[in-house]
Amino acid sequence: MTKTIKFNLIVDGKPIRNLDELRENFNIEDVLAFYRNGLLSRWLESRDLTEEFSELKTISEDDVEAAKELCKIFHGNFTNQQIEMAAYPFAFRRKHIERLEHHESSDAKIREVIRTYHENYTKLLSSIEERSADYPFIKSAIAEIFSHYFELYILDARAFYDRFIKTHPLVILAVLANTDMRPHIAKELSQVKQDIGSAWPNPALPHVQSFAGVTEGYWKDLKPEGTSYLIIQMVNGNFVRNFGKSGEELKVDDVNGKFPILDGIDYKSNSSTHALVYMEV
Repeated sequence: MTKTIKFNLIVDGKPIRNLDELRENFNIEDVLAFYRNGLLSRWLESRDLTEEFSELKTISEDDVEAAKELCKIFHGNFTNQQIEMAAYPFAFRRKHIERLEHHESSDAKIREVIRTYHENYTKLLSSIEERSADYPFIKSAIAEIFSHYFELYILDARAFYDRFIKTHPLVILAVLANTDMRPHIAKELSQVKQDIGSAWPNPALPHVQSFAGVTEGYWKDLKPEGTSYLIIQMVNGNFVRNFGKSGEELKVDDVNGKFPILDGIDYKSNSSTHALVYMEV
C-alpha cells in the first residue's frame, strides 16, 4: 500500500501541520492561493480530512465568494460580519481591478476613435488631392471637413494650405467659396493671391470661368441672381456688383485679394481684353 506523503502548508509565515494550526494562523490570502493551486486539497487529503476536502469541490470560482466559503469551512463559528471583513480585501481588489480594466478599455476605445478620426481625415485629403479637378467632389469634401473634421482642420490649417496652394489651387478656392470654412483659411486673403502669383488665377482651371468684353458704360447681366459666385480677379478700371444691385460698384481693390462672393454678377468694362475671373460657388 502506497504511503501518503505529508507536507506542511506555510500560512502567514508559519508551518501548518494540522487543522487546529490552520485555524489558529488562518490567513485568507494564503489559504485562497493554496486552494487555487491545488495544494490545499492535497494537504487535506494527506491528512484524511475528508469533510473539508469534499466541501472544497463546491467553492465558487469568484475570489470574493471563494474567500467567504473558505472562512466558513475552516472557521464555522465565524459570524457573517467576520466573514465579510475577511473577504473585504478581495472585494476591494476586484473593484480596483474592474476600475482599471474599465479605464483601460475606455482608453483603448478613445485611442481607437482618435486613430480612426485622424485616418479618415487623412484619407479625405488624399481623395481631394486625387480628384483635384473635380469641383463638385471638392466642394462636398470641404463641407465634410467643416461638419466632421473641423477641430482637426484648425490644427492642420497651415499644412492643408501649403499642401494645395501651389499644385491644386482649386481646393483653396473651394475653401474660400465655403462661407463656414472661409474665415479659417491659414493666411490673410491678400496673402493668398501673392502666394500663387502669376501661376494663378488661371482661367484654364476646371470650373473657373472668365469674361472679357466692352459693355459700353452699362452694366452687363453676366450671371443671374440666385446663384453665388466667387470673384477671383478683376483688372483695374473695371467694375462688378451683385446682380441688379443698384448703387453698388466694386472696384479692383474690393475684389483682388478679397475674393467677394456675389449673388449673380453684373459687370462693367471698357476693355475687350480685361478678363473678369470667377467661379460658381
